[in-house]
Amino acid sequence: MQLHLYLFGAVSHFLCTVSAGPIHNIILASNSSSSSSSDTPIVLAPITNPELFLDFDSTIAISDAFRILPTAAYASPRINPFLPGWDHYKFLYHQSYDFASGFHPANRTVAEELAFQHDLLLRKAEEDHFNRIKESGMFDTIEEPMLLEHAEGIRFRKGFWELAKEAKRRGVKVSVMSRNLSTRWLRHVLRVHDPEDLSEEMPIYALEVLPDGLLKPGKQGMDRPRLDMHSGDDKRNVIREMKEKGTEVVFVGDANSDLPPVLMEPAVLGVAARIWGKEERIVELVDGDDSVELWRLGEGWKGPGNGERGVYYLEDFDEVQAILGW
Repeated sequence: MQLHLYLFGAVSHFLCTVSAGPIHNIILASNSSSSSSSDTPIVLAPITNPELFLDFDSTIAISDAFRILPTAAYASPRINPFLPGWDHYKFLYHQSYDFASGFHPANRTVAEELAFQHDLLLRKAEEDHFNRIKESGMFDTIEEPMLLEHAEGIRFRKGFWELAKEAKRRGVKVSVMSRNLSTRWLRHVLRVHDPEDLSEEMPIYALEVLPDGLLKPGKQGMDRPRLDMHSGDDKRNVIREMKEKGTEVVFVGDANSDLPPVLMEPAVLGVAARIWGKEERIVELVDGDDSVELWRLGEGWKGPGNGERGVYYLEDFDEVQAILGW
């Protein structure tokens, strides 16, 4: 039996959702690999054939690789001097975002935020933002040494590489899924920090703005750029398309945009990654909704998570290994 792990690369916090139905084979195990407590036995998630998808920005990486990429582009000495600054593109994006947001409550509950994330006006704002950036030519003059320099400063969440190593040992496939601007950039960042050649076999699903041939690609078929990666619902659709038959999807993300794949099918277990000091993150959203509890993943299984009862969160990837009994 093969297990498959998929990692997602965009801004998010880890939540847990499980489809309704009887739960069998509840197992107790020590959570010594979890940072939440010492040797207290925990209840494992009732998952026997997981397939894990992880967001990248603020989930795998705790530095913001999304914003670092245009920073590297503007550092090029050959960049078009007439190109508007990055603040111009942010302003246009926020105009569209605020317009879509205006049709929804200002201080949203989890349920209200989920409805907002389904809004097609919000998806159009994200898609238009990407198209403006891609068509601007800002990445036409960027060079590999600049990307290498900026990639070296990105920091990773504790336990990620240990999780990747254990997944490889168990024959578990690990993939990255992200709304980041570039599949090639994410491959480059992973490669720069990879301690044991663990990332070369990871499929990466993201957008693509970088020119062909700029960076060394991953192994054949592992770089999987998408044109349809602008929303959480887009991620759900790609998961449905790419998941192996019969597997149980585990999704990890941090941003509000990840609410749909965290709280809804096809995820069996959704987890929000806590990231301190950033706005529009799932953990903070749930923490502000008195009707929904926050459940620390490393403390064990508490039943199916959802937007009405409780949402799982983690601070490091050791907690994923703990809840799976690895």
